[in-house]
Amino acid sequence: MLILPSVLQGLALTAAEAPKHHILQGVYFKSYDGYVVAIASDGWILVRIKWHSNLDNEYPERGELRATSLSEWSAILPYGACLLAARAAPKRPTHDILRYVAIDESTTNGLVTIGSTDLNTDHVQRVTPIQGKYVDVDSVFSALSTSEHGHFATFLPAKLLKAVTIVETVFPPVHPSPREEKGRLSVDFMVGAEGVPSVLHSERDGITLEVLVMPLFPSKRIANPSLLTFQRI
Repeated sequence: MLILPSVLQGLALTAAEAPKHHILQGVYFKSYDGYVVAIASDGWILVRIKWHSNLDNEYPERGELRATSLSEWSAILPYGACLLAARAAPKRPTHDILRYVAIDESTTNGLVTIGSTDLNTDHVQRVTPIQGKYVDVDSVFSALSTSEHGHFATFLPAKLLKAVTIVETVFPPVHPSPREEKGRLSVDFMVGAEGVPSVLHSERDGITLEVLVMPLFPSKRIANPSLLTFQRI
């Protein structure tokens, strides 16, 4: 599979703040039917990102480094290895395909290869996946689809600010000028009722980002709940 460094870094930084539970200390990847889902959580915020994997064949093979996708595959990779791979990716590649981090899903001796190249220097890691079963995130989001969300008056908690920062990391502005439409990022923000997690949802270039924030415990509810949409400029 191929993953943008900004996406990988956002996931890795989320997992880096997780409590010392071996499952949450990694980024969970799952491939199926041509799609990839990547998930990370710090115990309070859960990030799920989904995209269509259709560029793997364009990535050059460099020894052990290659991008392969299986019809069904999953693994939990340590956040440290993911963060290192994201930061080592070429900043100004000569070819657009080289801006990605490649993950070889065909494990060898239980190891997963992850890395990048600029065709001059290869950055390759052989990573041992974390053993265990990740939380059933799909059922969590399915349950939320029938939960009550609305607009609440409440103090803005630090965790919500961190969630917006994660969106900033995953989808950095292309043109930071306020006059450039590509420099804006639309985010759907659904605030959950008391005891119900809140959700931030955003999309760019075929990548879907969902951030789940644990209950905000609002102090006062506003009549006529509505969906808040804001734009970062």
